[in-house]
Amino acid sequence: MTTEEKTAGGARELPTPEDIIAEGELSSEQILERTILYALEQGVEKLGQSGAFDPFTILLRGEELLIEDQPGDDAEGSYASARRTVYQMGRICNAYVFCYDGYVELDEGPSDALIVEYANKEDEQAQIIVCLYHTHDDEYHFNEALYQVGETANFFISGAPEADEADEAQEADEAQEESVAPAEPAEHTEG
Repeated sequence: MTTEEKTAGGARELPTPEDIIAEGELSSEQILERTILYALEQGVEKLGQSGAFDPFTILLRGEELLIEDQPGDDAEGSYASARRTVYQMGRICNAYVFCYDGYVELDEGPSDALIVEYANKEDEQAQIIVCLYHTHDDEYHFNEALYQVGETANFFISGAPEADEADEAQEADEAQEESVAPAEPAEHTEG
């Protein structure tokens, strides 16, 4: 691992989605690479500004980027939202990048990390890249190096079934809550 770090909050000019593809003819792989770096830069910026951010997806449709926040009540909710979004947009998008704040297990123990999952539509698995960071005196310090740490399910392939089951379970819970109303006190008459 390198000891070089970037400090969040420093004055850096971040690329815009238009900058990613503005340099002329790029292959879909080059656009995906630049989109991954853009997602990581956005994560760095957001953590540096507020210490947290909603996970987000960037969907690639040709040379167009569609950026969507994936808020949720918890990590599972955000993950399910991202899976559902990618799956639903699969007919018109050819790749996705999903960025979130999390941690990875290292030999030394857990380490905070910006995590990016990405895949093309035809990939069997999505790839996972992490950028390790730590905080010191309320400042975020990010390692310069990025690490490829493994594979996970490709949302284009695996996005719908569990997401639909989660929605159905939530709808069933809400329906049950509505059907269970507090009992009205019975009228008591003295006779």
